[in-house]
Amino acid sequence: MAPRLAHRKSRAGCRRCKERKVKCNEQHPSCSACLRHGVTCEYTDAPVQAKALPDQSDQSISRGSTPVTGETTTGNLATRETPTSTQGQTPLNGPDTPYSDIAGSLALTESRRHALELFLLHRFTFTVATTFPSFRYESTKLLYTHQAPSLACDNRFLFDTIFAVTALHICKTVPSPKIGYTEQDELPETFRGMDFAQLHRIYLNQAIRKQREAISSLGPSNSDAIGLTSVLLSIMATCLLPEAEGSGEIYKPPIQWLRMASAVAIVFQAAAPHVRPGSIMMTYFQKDRKPSFADSEYLFNPSHTNPFKKLLEFQASSSTLFGHVDLRETDPLRKETCRLTLALVGSIHTAIREGEPSHYICQRVTSFAPLCPTNFIDLLADKKPLAMLILAHYMAMMKHLDEDFWWFKGRPERDIYGIQSILPEEWQWGLAWPLAVLTSPLKAHLDPKPFQIV
Repeated sequence: MAPRLAHRKSRAGCRRCKERKVKCNEQHPSCSACLRHGVTCEYTDAPVQAKALPDQSDQSISRGSTPVTGETTTGNLATRETPTSTQGQTPLNGPDTPYSDIAGSLALTESRRHALELFLLHRFTFTVATTFPSFRYESTKLLYTHQAPSLACDNRFLFDTIFAVTALHICKTVPSPKIGYTEQDELPETFRGMDFAQLHRIYLNQAIRKQREAISSLGPSNSDAIGLTSVLLSIMATCLLPEAEGSGEIYKPPIQWLRMASAVAIVFQAAAPHVRPGSIMMTYFQKDRKPSFADSEYLFNPSHTNPFKKLLEFQASSSTLFGHVDLRETDPLRKETCRLTLALVGSIHTAIREGEPSHYICQRVTSFAPLCPTNFIDLLADKKPLAMLILAHYMAMMKHLDEDFWWFKGRPERDIYGIQSILPEEWQWGLAWPLAVLTSPLKAHLDPKPFQIV
């Protein structure tokens, strides 16, 4: 749930929050709002803080931070305009908790909580961890089934993250009691009436808060745990649960997910300089891991936009949205932001058409949020038609995978149909290919151009 804007004035807030007239939590060196946006946080009434991020103001186009990418190859990434090392500086604070305070806390007896957490840990190691792309690589096959639980014994926030992702997996894969459990997915009888969606929210909020505290003393002793936590958080960011089901509200683009994923990626990179040779996290820095994200010139190559060229070329007759004329629709900064983002989406489509393995495609899809330009998230927040169409095409790539990777399931439908519900009529033609992929995921292999009839 997005933070409410009604509040007392923040007299000691950062310069950017004051300009935007939003509440600043006044954390140093970077407040949570600036961290979400990936911009430099500056305080006018305090000594200049050590900058954890390069300047990524609204007047520049950022190609994203180093992504965590939910099991991607973080050792060879496109690193153009990435945060600098935090060695010798105050570490980053970490992402905000994604769920509101209504998530509450666990109201369980100590013995019942121990039984629940033992069950969640067992299910994680024997079921959930085997669904990750890392399980398909020989070098990382045991990373989450064996090494992560051992590391969590000294880092409670990693345990909370494991419990959160396992509860989410149950929400996504186990039928509700009303539908009836299958023999394969049957839960222990004592836990069948439990609200695993609520458990997920509680553990995820706890994990993020405790990880933020750990980042204040980031070093070789906890960098592995912070890094692995960031990877798991990036997976959960992709399928955050709504605060309330069936609220009937008008669709809103998934800004919270994009900003959380970007913040998680920044935390991962902050931990990278502290990783020791031979440690668990070194498996993520192998140069021979594929797919590679080292070549930004390839990822953002204009040739990747060719299948979607009509989207970039189309000019709406009035460029209106909800009755408000937008006179900046041809703004060069906006056009370049959309081109870069569409090129990134197109690189995923190229990989699909070239027949890359599904776990490679999964890493590319999950890389989108940390790698996309920061300005693109702002365009989505403003519900710009072209930005929403680009998101719909990205979601079509996700639909191609949702049978193989549970954390994608249901997300493409939510966003593509949601975009369809608010997209101006003159832009509706651009949804033909994403809607076709929803009906048949194999159509993700097809050239989108024949579907683009204006």
